[in-house]
Amino acid sequence: SNLIVMQCTTYHDTYKNIRCCGEFVFNYPTVDIMPAVIKAGRDKESPALNEVEAIGLTPIPATVVRPPRIAECTAHVECRLISHRATEVRQRGELVVIVGQVVAASVEDVDDIYKGRILYTESDYYAPCPVDRLTRWPGE
Repeated sequence: SNLIVMQCTTYHDTYKNIRCCGEFVFNYPTVDIMPAVIKAGRDKESPALNEVEAIGLTPIPATVVRPPRIAECTAHVECRLISHRATEVRQRGELVVIVGQVVAASVEDVDDIYKGRILYTESDYYAPCPVDRLTRWPGE
């Protein structure tokens, strides 16, 4: 069983959508569209704004889960929520660790991963997590 681990804050739409739906998709943008993705997230003024469509990206159906994949992203990992836990109180909400069960994955071109076209984070740094050593949160 493959797990994926991420962090976000409780005031972001990402967290609200994951909690509401219980499912999520990691859409891995390519380096060329990442500046627009970051800007859209930071400039969002209203919860009703769909930043995906606002920057001209195309939602497409996922293969297993309800949230969409993004056509312009070259890789997608579909997940079901397993666990979430607040780890730190911040000025705006809490920082939350989210663990998801990978239920499907797709990639447009595997070579993109090895050629560095996929940007994993804002800092262009990727550190694999040793998920085989994860344990359940205390009390669960």
